[in-house]
Amino acid sequence: MKKKAKKSSEIKLRDKYISLQRKFEGDLQLSKRSIDHPVSKGDATELCWIEMLANLPKRYQVEKGYVIDSMNNTSEQIDVIVFDRHFCPFMLDHKGVKLVPAESVYAVFEAKPAISKKTVEYAGKKIASVRKLKRTSIPIPHAGGVYPAKELTPILGGLLTTTSDYSPLMSKNLQSTLDKLPPESRIDIGCAVSAGSFEIEYQPGGKSFLNVSEKETALISFFWSLISRLQKLGTIAAMDIRAYLRAIEEGG
Repeated sequence: MKKKAKKSSEIKLRDKYISLQRKFEGDLQLSKRSIDHPVSKGDATELCWIEMLANLPKRYQVEKGYVIDSMNNTSEQIDVIVFDRHFCPFMLDHKGVKLVPAESVYAVFEAKPAISKKTVEYAGKKIASVRKLKRTSIPIPHAGGVYPAKELTPILGGLLTTTSDYSPLMSKNLQSTLDKLPPESRIDIGCAVSAGSFEIEYQPGGKSFLNVSEKETALISFFWSLISRLQKLGTIAAMDIRAYLRAIEEGG
């Protein structure tokens, strides 16, 4: 009995995603080779990641910039900020410098050439500067009454790189480095395009579970894992606009 011939229109998702990953890795490598100045090289790498994450669902916006709060506090500069696109009431843009209110932020990422002990700790420091900011949440009026103020959701923290100093990526050394980060600096998700992506689940008592993808599907595994985590966060809390107004009126 003859086997049925495969339809010419059949799409193999794995092959398509692997092709996309190779193209993206090539873009990162091209930025690295063609730009000599370290600052410009870093900017080009961040732009590659921002353009890739622009493929997230339309409710999310992705920018590089600073996160601010209603107490006039500002984070360190963040390479990639994923924030609310629909309910975010404002995003200040001063000569190309983006300022995003803390309440609107879903996730922040540091972009570096490689995952290493040094870059993990550096990314943790940047992430902590966002998580330490004050976020407000107020009740929401609706036709039948008022919804209580929503509990603030965690801000995801991540690290984005081309390569990894950990070989293999799934190693006790990487997990040990991640586990040693203080709670406010914890990294939840990351991607080394040529080595694999990872997610880490922190359990009570300091235990954690590290899940690492195969390197051939690092990019798409990271992308879909990020979407899954963003879905679990739901919608941002209703921010107290008047708290920011008071900061402005008081001349802060």
